[in-house]
Amino acid sequence: MTTIIVNASKLAELRIKAGFTQNLLAKASGTNVSLISRLEKGDHTPRPDSALKICNALGVRFDDLFEISDESKDSVREGG
Repeated sequence: MTTIIVNASKLAELRIKAGFTQNLLAKASGTNVSLISRLEKGDHTPRPDSALKICNALGVRFDDLFEISDESKDSVREGG
């Protein structure tokens, strides 16, 4: 299974640097404030479209905030 992992502290840092509150980033990205809050706490993994919308609103590349984890490949590498 492929999962998108957020760099929560980087998201908060870039949001603040851009002058956004969580609510303003949610509006600018077409998402909701609950999603932004949960991402910044590291409590949630976003859908690809939401991750891209957030990146676009902040003017950053996907790789600046997110990474892709393929759990099936990770478990094979770990011998699981």
